[in-house]
Amino acid sequence: MDHLGLGLDVFRPRYFKPAVRFDPTSKEYDFFTFPSKKYKWNEEGRFDEAGHNINEMLQQWLFFGLLSTVLNDENFNQNLFHKDGSILTTQLELTLQEWEEREQNDERGRTMRMIRAQLALDKARETIQVLCSDDAKLEVDEYLALSLVVLGETLTNAKCKIVERFGFTIRGWHGDANDGWGIPSFVKERMIKEKGWCRRTIHVMSCQLKNHASTFLAAFKSYEDIEVSKYPFNALRGHEKCKEDRCVFRSTKQGGEEYMTRHHQDCMSSDPKCPMIGPDNTKLAEVINNGKIPVLVYEEKTSSVHVMEYKPYQTYAAISHVWADGYGNRTTNQLPKCQLDYFYRLIKNCPLNDEAQARPLFWIDTLANPPHSYKDERRKSVQNIRDVYNNAKFTIVLDLALMHVSSGLGSYSKYATRILASGWMRRLWTLQEAYMSKKIMFAFNNEELKNLDDIEELYPEAKHSLVSNISTAARTYFHHMMGPERLARIHNFQPHNRYDIIVSVWRSAQWRTINYQAHEVLALATLLEIDYEEKKSINEASVKAEPLNRWDRQKKTPAELEQSMADLWALLDENSPGSIPSGIIFLPGNRLSLRGFGWAPNTWMSGESIDYPDPLEVAKMGARLVHHKGLNVHFSGFVLHARHTRTIFWPRTGEAVHFPSDSTLLEWYQIEKADNAAEKFKGKLLEKVRQFAVILCRPKPRETNEIALLVDITKTISRRMPGSPKERKVFEAYIICRVWIKRQIDFDRSHKWRELIHRNDNESDFICGEELDTDQEWYIDGYTDPPVEQSQVSIAATAQSPASSPQESPVPIRSLPSRFSRVSSGRPGNSSSLGNGHGARDGGQGPAGQRADRGGNGRRQAPRNLARSQTDLGRGGQGRIGPSG
Repeated sequence: MDHLGLGLDVFRPRYFKPAVRFDPTSKEYDFFTFPSKKYKWNEEGRFDEAGHNINEMLQQWLFFGLLSTVLNDENFNQNLFHKDGSILTTQLELTLQEWEEREQNDERGRTMRMIRAQLALDKARETIQVLCSDDAKLEVDEYLALSLVVLGETLTNAKCKIVERFGFTIRGWHGDANDGWGIPSFVKERMIKEKGWCRRTIHVMSCQLKNHASTFLAAFKSYEDIEVSKYPFNALRGHEKCKEDRCVFRSTKQGGEEYMTRHHQDCMSSDPKCPMIGPDNTKLAEVINNGKIPVLVYEEKTSSVHVMEYKPYQTYAAISHVWADGYGNRTTNQLPKCQLDYFYRLIKNCPLNDEAQARPLFWIDTLANPPHSYKDERRKSVQNIRDVYNNAKFTIVLDLALMHVSSGLGSYSKYATRILASGWMRRLWTLQEAYMSKKIMFAFNNEELKNLDDIEELYPEAKHSLVSNISTAARTYFHHMMGPERLARIHNFQPHNRYDIIVSVWRSAQWRTINYQAHEVLALATLLEIDYEEKKSINEASVKAEPLNRWDRQKKTPAELEQSMADLWALLDENSPGSIPSGIIFLPGNRLSLRGFGWAPNTWMSGESIDYPDPLEVAKMGARLVHHKGLNVHFSGFVLHARHTRTIFWPRTGEAVHFPSDSTLLEWYQIEKADNAAEKFKGKLLEKVRQFAVILCRPKPRETNEIALLVDITKTISRRMPGSPKERKVFEAYIICRVWIKRQIDFDRSHKWRELIHRNDNESDFICGEELDTDQEWYIDGYTDPPVEQSQVSIAATAQSPASSPQESPVPIRSLPSRFSRVSSGRPGNSSSLGNGHGARDGGQGPAGQRADRGGNGRRQAPRNLARSQTDLGRGGQGRIGPSG
């Protein structure tokens, strides 16, 4: 791992002296047959002969063997990569450059060499996922497992760069360098126990980075120089009680739970010379009531804050921060003098500040929002947040963790990983503040400010590295703060439609949280620039404030929260018809229980990992909201015909369901539950189902699990097409649950199927699939819990009993399955066994985040030394799993 340049000596693996070395010139074996030929390794994952060492075999096969095979180098010398009993990769960068030169000079046969390299990478990845998982019984050295993962990511990146540079490709035969090979669980535990990292931050980052171990290690190293005990309010202290689904850190008084406004790290909070200072609230309220933006001036000599009415020619800085870091105040709009001194120095020394302006002007919500006794002015101030950040010349980001580390010494990957791991990237309010800002300056250690634009200028050069894909993977931070959309907005580039903006907001918001769930819709409406004045459910959302004032205590009921979210979706459709992403119906999580909105997630902060294929990327179609009927979408699918509904649903065994798609019985499909959402429908649902169907997010599922919906067709409408005598069916349907569907290969149930269909005992257990057109029209809604008849609920009705009451402070992130098999080659197909065979696959490349790999039966297998969370479907250990994160 030395080639990454991260100083990862502590993770350096030992060199296992082999009984048999991998020889790239051997005629007896190749990469795919080496384990069985030389180590008697069988397809069941065991040695046929005693005395073999699993670590020795894996290092020779999946490190040295993979390296020489991918490089296609018969002169490969193992001795260059180990010294004094340890693995060293300092020579790897030069080795990869030599490989690139060879491929550049030898065009003949290059395509087939790249294909063979990809097959070897796919095989190595699949094997690592199985043998190095937490559930595997083999004792694989954890440092060895990490080295195999990092080498695999490095070689995948180098191969993709070579293919890209020389301009050749064969669709379906090239991997995706953005997909990681898995993050060892011992690395995560080390970060938590030794460095005090938040479990939730680790969980979310794993998923955001798609289990890219190299980038995860870079993030770990980027904060390694923080001394946990150096500062009394260090960003890496106070996370001992955090869990994967929730961070409980906030600035509190020592030994208590009461929120505490923080003093600067170099200040003694008990110093009487550091009083709390705030503005004149009468003047503040006057400016707000005049419909103007209040800007603040700090007088160092008199230790006072003055309020001014913003004029268009003035320059001021907006300060964006996280309340948990201690920059808020629960009782009044005041901050310690030491913090105001710090703000003054930052703004005055900022290159973007107007030096001709006598005194630095600034805005921070803690001071510029009136106290709780000014209820109306406080609401107006929050509603004006868009103008505050739009008119600020620059925004300064204050994050407790970033302020304890250097900026990165000019390294793009260090900048990116440090920002990605910051608490500022985890809050919903800071997303809208970033999106509306003209310029963004991040505050690092020693009062150093770094311009986001300057950071991004480093990316074009950094992304070309053969050694690693860390820079590209870490650039997740930029996309998850809506960076491209923000730049388009600044330069007045109007999007062709609102669809892309909504998708970007969804993807950025899903990893964030907010303390009061009632604020979610308010923040989203501001982000999406929706005028919500006429929507009482949104307009009355409590203002952005940590203090539990009289108004904040009036918590919304689950029904009120659902209504406000439904109003948001309705406003989106009303303001931009056809802009709601149709793929939204396939997303995981709880849905609204309001009639007509049963397709809609009840929160945008779902924290769910990306499914395969990504529904928002594959189905780039807008949908319309239709009164009483739900969301109008167009997707392919199957109508499922059976004698009994229990044949299709899983009321007893939970086993997968198989069906043919036509009378030839040559093409079969398998469906199984993708989560536990259907459990609540057992019994009552079966009594009400009219007709089962499966909606596909793309036509013709392949040989790996793809996300789909099991629905109940409640009504069929015959519609005559213009200019044609033919009638077309339109289906109204209720969502039952999400399912995985895949095409089955080497599968013959025809004899059993014919035997069942000819029986006439009313107990025959068979299903027929009727394939629908690729643009089949649907009106999608959802059942309430318990299911109710359509006549019982109107579109204007208040919410029925929600599927689950939304939680508060903060909204939790669901457990994310780790997609180790998904992050493998990125192409659907058959997986090879752990023994002989190359295991060729077919399929296509497609967008990042849509990759999948396959276990032998199409189900995900759990990796071992690579961290993961629980399985989320299927039967016990055979279930589909994915990245912790």
